[in-house]
Amino acid sequence: MKEQIIQNYLANINFKTDNWSVKKIKEDIKKMIGEEPALNINYIKEKMVAEGTNEPKIVERIESIDIIFHDDSDKIKSNKITF
Repeated sequence: MKEQIIQNYLANINFKTDNWSVKKIKEDIKKMIGEEPALNINYIKEKMVAEGTNEPKIVERIESIDIIFHDDSDKIKSNKITF
């Protein structure tokens, strides 16, 4: 049940914008399931060079998010979302 609540919540977040934060996610999930989860956010950093100008550009994007919480039977559970 908790896992489904978390999945539904995360499905409504657009991680490609800056309108989210780790603090907000933790607070919202705590309100919904009664405990604050641990979050592990894995980023990918890519370096690109623009043709013509040879200007380097670094692009960071989220690769995956692991959410660790206790399930209904009080076992530690991890829910991983990959982008």
